[in-house]
Amino acid sequence: MGMRNRIFDLYARVPVLKCKGLCQDTCGPILATRNEVSLMERRGNRRFGWQLKTGHCTFLDDTGRCACYKDRPLVCRAWGTLASSACPFGCEPDQWLTQSQFENLLAQMNEIAGPEVTPQPFVGGHLASDEERDLARRAADSLFARGLRLPDLWDASEPYVICPVCEWRGQHDVGLSPRLFVGDTCPRCGNSELRLARPGDKSLFIPVNRG
Repeated sequence: MGMRNRIFDLYARVPVLKCKGLCQDTCGPILATRNEVSLMERRGNRRFGWQLKTGHCTFLDDTGRCACYKDRPLVCRAWGTLASSACPFGCEPDQWLTQSQFENLLAQMNEIAGPEVTPQPFVGGHLASDEERDLARRAADSLFARGLRLPDLWDASEPYVICPVCEWRGQHDVGLSPRLFVGDTCPRCGNSELRLARPGDKSLFIPVNRG
């Protein structure tokens, strides 16, 4: 049996999730095995990694879709199928994986498809330089130090800021002013100042409270 068939036999053991295509903001750096990465890069015609300015996976295209979806790796296929990390948009699998079942699948994938590959940071189509990495790290550290809230803690009932050019969104931490980041240069595109979001702007990624 060829490598691809062995990999897809393992994928077939992952519960089926009817994805609504609303989870773009969760598509960040991932780990995948060496042979999975080869399949991804061949399918998506791009390199495996993550975009330094957005934090998104390099396979997330301009429409918010996965460029290698048919050959996406195990970790992506299993996303939302564990009860401990359910899809925040309410997509549910035909059955739930337990943590031990997921870890067993990962171990088998490592045996079949080689060691895991660490994703590298990119700026556009090129690998990020040491200087670009340092600038991005310092910019992110500054935002979080000032009170930027992580996306999985966003609250749709509160105001947020948005870049009118690239639609980057951010939200102040609990107890801080909604205007905290108004007027800041957008950390993603650097081409505009952040403003408070208005009706009709791109909404926040809204986690579903499952108790």
